[in-house]
Amino acid sequence: MGFYNGQLHTKAAFGWPGSQATYQTSDGSNAWGLYDMSGNNWQWVNDWYENPYYSVSPYQDPPGPTEAAASLMPDGLPYRGMRGGTWYNSDAGDPGHGRVSNRDPSYYRAPDNPDTPYYHVSFRVARYAPALTIVSAASYSGASVAPGSIASAFGSGLAGGAVTVTDSTGAELTAQVLASASTQINFVMPSATAVGPATVAVSNGGIISSAGTVLVQTVAPGLFSANANGKGVAAAIALLVKSDGSQTSEPVFECGAAAGSCVAVPLDLGAASDQLFLSLFGTGMRGLTQPATATIGGTSVGVAGPVAQGQYVGLDQVNLGPVPRSLAGRGEVSIVLTVDGTAANPVTVSIQ
Repeated sequence: MGFYNGQLHTKAAFGWPGSQATYQTSDGSNAWGLYDMSGNNWQWVNDWYENPYYSVSPYQDPPGPTEAAASLMPDGLPYRGMRGGTWYNSDAGDPGHGRVSNRDPSYYRAPDNPDTPYYHVSFRVARYAPALTIVSAASYSGASVAPGSIASAFGSGLAGGAVTVTDSTGAELTAQVLASASTQINFVMPSATAVGPATVAVSNGGIISSAGTVLVQTVAPGLFSANANGKGVAAAIALLVKSDGSQTSEPVFECGAAAGSCVAVPLDLGAASDQLFLSLFGTGMRGLTQPATATIGGTSVGVAGPVAQGQYVGLDQVNLGPVPRSLAGRGEVSIVLTVDGTAANPVTVSIQ
C-alpha cells in the first residue's frame, strides 16, 4: 500500500475515506531501503506500548518495554504499539499523526473492538538480519580486533557484500573487503575505528543482510598458522645465519593437497656458531605501546617488532631469535607471543 513515486495524489482520483484531500510521499527511501515509513498506514509493531518508556530508554536502539511494564489500556490489558502515522489521521487539523516518531497503543487500531481490522492499520514487517560473528582473521578466536587489522566475519549471504563499521563514537566507516564467500567475508578494520564496541554490517545492493558486534581494542594480537585456522604449525619463515654471515632459509612446514594437511618440518639449528631466526606473521599487533615478549618451548627468546609487514594491508610481522640451542631435539614446541599484556594464539614449530 502506498505511492512511491513522489507525485501528488488526490482523494478525488482514488476515493479514499476520511477528510484528507491529497497524499504525497517522498521519492526516496530511508537508510534501510524502505518507503512510506511515515504517513502511510499505522504499522502494528512487536514492541509493547508503555507511555513513559522513551523518557528513560537507551538513546540508541532501545529494545522496547517488556510486557510486564506495558501500560494498561481501558480494558485492563497491555497492547503492542502502532507507529508511523497514517494519511487518514494526518490532515491539517491533526498533523502530528503523520510523524514517523508518533506511536499509539494498538488497542485503538479499530473504533470499537481491538480484534477488528481497520483500513488504515497494517503490519510493520521486519526482515531478520542474520547475526555475524567477527574474529581475528589470523587466530579465528578472541573477543576483540584492532584498528587496521584483518578480520573475518562469519554468517550467511555474505558473498559480494560491502562492509560498514559503526564505531563507539557513532562514526560510520567503510571497510576494505579482501575476500568473500557465502558464509565468510574477510576485511580490514578501518584504521580510524575508535576503541570500544563496534557494529559491523554486511550489505548487498545497499540493503543490510547481516550484522554483528565486536570489541575494538588498540591491540588484539593474532598469529597466522599454516593451516589457516589459527592452530598448529606457524605460517612462518626460518632463516639460518652462519658464522661467516651467509644465510639460508629452512622450510617451517609442508602441506599436502588436502586442506588442513600442513605439518611442521623439523628445523636444523646448524653448527654451534650458527643462529636460527623465525619470522612470524599476524595481525592486530602493530599498535603496541611496550616491547613484546615471546617464548619458544617455554624458553624466552628475543623479539623484534611487531611492525606492519608493508607488502600486504593489515599484515604484521614479528621476528624471533636466535632460537635457543637448548631446544635442540625437542621436536614440536609451542610459540607464545605476548603484546601489551595480551597473548596471541599459540602456534608451533618443530626443532630437530
